[in-house]
Amino acid sequence: MNFRLYIPLILCVFFSLSVQAQSLADSLAIVHARWNTKELQKGLTFRHARFDCLYDVPQNIVIYEINPKKYKFTICNHHGMVATSQMAELNHAVVAINGSFYNMQNGETVCFLQEEGTIVGMTTSKKANPETGVSTTNVTGAVEIKKGKIKILPWDPDSETSYAKKHTSVLASGPLLRLKDKDRSLARSSRSFVTTKHPRSVIARTADGKILLIVVDGRRKGIAEGINLPELTHFTRIMGCTDVLNLDGGGSSTLWDTYQGITNMPSGNRERNVANSIFIQ
Repeated sequence: MNFRLYIPLILCVFFSLSVQAQSLADSLAIVHARWNTKELQKGLTFRHARFDCLYDVPQNIVIYEINPKKYKFTICNHHGMVATSQMAELNHAVVAINGSFYNMQNGETVCFLQEEGTIVGMTTSKKANPETGVSTTNVTGAVEIKKGKIKILPWDPDSETSYAKKHTSVLASGPLLRLKDKDRSLARSSRSFVTTKHPRSVIARTADGKILLIVVDGRRKGIAEGINLPELTHFTRIMGCTDVLNLDGGGSSTLWDTYQGITNMPSGNRERNVANSIFIQ
């Protein structure tokens, strides 16, 4: 992907009222970033960049770009709280990212989760993550996987009981930031969840059909201070993403590959045990 191709888009974005919080300097910093790029396998590319100042703070960002025609995607229920890297190794994954929100006391999912047609859990209205205060209002999107093929789609917890697709896996999360090349409203999400800079994890699709796994690190003063959701929406738009789903973030944010191990900087100085994850195999 040639990020410099998006410069005309950046100029349009800068003058849009919808991105007042982001500056032209931020857009250009993304486009002109010195990405450390490695092709790990055919159709699988690793990118890493550090920014001295992006959205007014230092940032550390890791991205995997995947050709979905060459890889299979899997949603993994951990059946308790287990590190993403550990589950990825057990399942012979090539790349893994942490999944959706869960109860940090008992490891139960608090967002709809279906494995190969079997419902594991439903979205709860209770706040699950004291770090971010996630609740049902944030759950407006989902990842759907059938026969290894992945889709990002809008989701409504009120209609979960009617979902019944055999041999299909689904993980709800949110909020859904972009769909069909349009920004989605964040009005349903709590103000603090939207505006506070946190570590964030994202799965996205680009205009040319690639799948991106993204982690923006945070809570590391002077090194990687995190990003809020309007900024994250802006970042993914500049990166050419048309469909973008926010996953669990905070201390849960983890990216791993079989060649390098954990490639981001988890905010707790070590990888957190989580309840589910998404694999590329």
